[in-house]
Amino acid sequence: MSKLSELPLPPEELQLWVGGATKNKFWGVGEGIFQILKSKCHILPNSTILDIGCGCGRIASHLLDFLDEEQGGQYYGFDVHKPSISWAQENISSKNTNFQFDLLDVFNSMYNPGKDEKRDYAIWRRAQDTIDSQKAQDKINSENVRFPHPDQRFDCIFATSVYTHLTKNYLEAYIKESARVAKDGAYIFFTFFTTKTNMNEGWTDIRSRDQKDHAAIDRYSQMEFANPKHVYDDVSWVANPSIPCAVIIFKEDYITEVIEQAGLEILSFQSGWQAHWILKKKPSNTDEQE
Repeated sequence: MSKLSELPLPPEELQLWVGGATKNKFWGVGEGIFQILKSKCHILPNSTILDIGCGCGRIASHLLDFLDEEQGGQYYGFDVHKPSISWAQENISSKNTNFQFDLLDVFNSMYNPGKDEKRDYAIWRRAQDTIDSQKAQDKINSENVRFPHPDQRFDCIFATSVYTHLTKNYLEAYIKESARVAKDGAYIFFTFFTTKTNMNEGWTDIRSRDQKDHAAIDRYSQMEFANPKHVYDDVSWVANPSIPCAVIIFKEDYITEVIEQAGLEILSFQSGWQAHWILKKKPSNTDEQE
C-alpha cells in the first residue's frame, strides 16, 4: 500500500487555505504540480526539495512515495499558517523522518494577520490600517525574512499560489532567499498572477475561470467588491485594499526583473490561471567569469 493512500485527508478548512475543499480537487491539484516538478524541474528520488508555502501538505503528500530517504531524498516545507503546519507535522512528519515542516512566523494580512487576530473567515470583516501604513510595515518586516535553511541546500524549490498572496517587499525577499538556499543549477518553479497591461485585464482573466472553491477568491466574492481595481503600488494591484494579501496581481515585467536580479535564469514561462515560471539558479561565479 502506498504512503499516499494511507494519508488522511486534511480538514476542509485547511484544504480551503490552499484552494479546493474536495478530495479530487485537493489531491488532483497536488498530483498535477508533482508532475510538473518531475517533468520540468527534473526531481529525482534523491533530491532535496523546498516547498515554500506548503500548507497542510497538498504537494508533499505526492512526494511521499517518490523521495527515497535511503538515497538521501529530503523534503522541507514551511508556511506562515500555523494550523496547517501543525497538521502536516502530526500526520506526515511523524511517520516520515525525511519530511520536515516548519512555521515561518511572518506577517501576512490573509494567512497570518497577528497573534491577536483570529486566522479564520472573520479576518475578512475586520478593519485594517491604511494602505500606506501597511506598505511601510511590510517594508520593515520583509527585511527580516530569512528561510530556515543554509545556503545552497536545495536541488529544487517551488512556490505555488504563494506570490499571489505576497506584497512587493515580501515577494522580493522570498525570491532573494530562494536564490540563496538553491544549489547552483537548481530548478525553481514559481506561480504568479501577472498582467502585461492593467489590473482590469488581469482580474477579468482570473474571474473568468471556475475557481470558486479557492478560499481567497471565495471570500473576496462574498464581500461583493464589484470593481477590484485597487492600485497597491507601482507594480501591483489588489482585490481588497483592507486585506492586500488576499489576491495580488503584478506587472509581468517587474517579476522578470526581480527574478533576473536574484541571479535566476528564466527557462520557460506559461500564462494561464496562474502564470508558471520555470527558473534555474545560475552558477555563483557567473559574474566573475563574465
